Amino acid sequence: KDGVKYTVNSDGTTVKVSGYDEESAPSDGKITIAATVSDGTNTYDITSIGEYAFNGTAIKGIDLSGATNLQTICDNAFNSCQSLSGSVTIPAKVTSIGNNAFRRTAITALDLSGATALETISNNAFNGCSSLSGTITIPAAVTSIGNYAFYSTAITGLNLSGATALQTICDNAFNSCQSLSGS
Repeated sequence: KDGVKYTVNSDGTTVKVSGYDEESAPSDGKITIAATVSDGTNTYDITSIGEYAFNGTAIKGIDLSGATNLQTICDNAFNSCQSLSGSVTIPAKVTSIGNNAFRRTAITALDLSGATALETISNNAFNGCSSLSGTITIPAAVTSIGNYAFYSTAITGLNLSGATALQTICDNAFNSCQSLSGS
């Protein structure tokens, strides 16, 4: 539906985004993830974007603003989506952004301001997002920023002032961020 494939989770009441359906995708290449999806009989909460769901596809944008039930963006969800650009806003209930989740995409901005449940930004989550710029503000509940999480991005600032739960910034998390400056 609208370029997105879903798989019902074992609980029978929720689904994960499991893949990309190019034939039903919007012509502009922009994908929208909602709070729920219906199969005509049942309505399911969309709680995760599964591993490799969009990996290497030609999607051009992702709108998560209505994904109010989303809790997890799994490993490699958008890895190597080189046409994926624009801003990404992480919804409130997301607790983790997986390994390589947005690695090597062309996203230009990342909004974590409403991601109040976010605890983990995993290894390589935004590695190689060379167009990702601006200031990244880490939310209060984040406990860990993984290895190479923001490696080789164009971010210009990093705000950790509200990151009261932060315990670990792993090796090279912000290495090769040539535009990062300030204190």
